[in-house]
Amino acid sequence: MMNRLREDYILIGKSKIEIINLLGKPSDITNKVYDYYLGYSGTGINTGSLRISFDSKGKVSEIIVWQG
Repeated sequence: MMNRLREDYILIGKSKIEIINLLGKPSDITNKVYDYYLGYSGTGINTGSLRISFDSKGKVSEIIVWQG
């Protein structure tokens, strides 16, 4: 899912509404960050998360994918 998202969509610069329309409601929301829980990684041991950060104008400024 993450590879297709990175290949098919440019998220930087999108608004909060555009992100919700594309990805649905985040697992956790703060004023400047949306976190999406991605589930277990391919090994079934770690879980993945997508963190989308917004600038002061409400546009995506950074995307981080991590396993933890």
